[in-house]
Amino acid sequence: MNMHTFSKSILFSFIVVSVFFTGCTDENETNKKNQKTEESVTSKIHTPETLLKEIEDLEAAVANLDTPNHDAVAKQLIEYYQSYAEMFPNNQLAPEMLFKAGNQAVNLQEYDLALTKYFFVEQYYLNYLKRPECLFLQAFVYETYKNEYGKAQEKYELLIEEYPKHELSEQAKISLKYLGMTDEERIKQFEKNI
Repeated sequence: MNMHTFSKSILFSFIVVSVFFTGCTDENETNKKNQKTEESVTSKIHTPETLLKEIEDLEAAVANLDTPNHDAVAKQLIEYYQSYAEMFPNNQLAPEMLFKAGNQAVNLQEYDLALTKYFFVEQYYLNYLKRPECLFLQAFVYETYKNEYGKAQEKYELLIEEYPKHELSEQAKISLKYLGMTDEERIKQFEKNI
């Protein structure tokens, strides 16, 4: 599968997931929540510093597992990360915000959303220090949570090709060796290699 087709696939998956989640809640309630979040981010004139302060406050709330409506706060944090990256795409923290949004989406088990964030970093922030992690995490999500072994293989191979000396390249090689195997098959393979 070429990258263009893959991009369309990710975008389509994101749209399907978005439509599904929108359909699962009361439409008025969803619209009010989205409007409040958008107003809270966009109604103010933000500098990178002021928005970063709001993000730090949300991060502190998410770090506290006793925070009321924890998952809703985590979703709001993802929206703030996205807003930061959209408002300040050339800021050095923009790819970090998308990376964090991906990680937070994984924590919420919103795997398609996580994949879109990691993929955006992979495509548009080629010099970002954690780009290899984005490749690895995409492969890991495809393998572990979506059972899409072909896509996982593509990402592992891309990581190995583009970052052969990165520590995650070795992990990617091991993952490829056991890709698609059950735990029992992995144990048998491991025992053979001893």
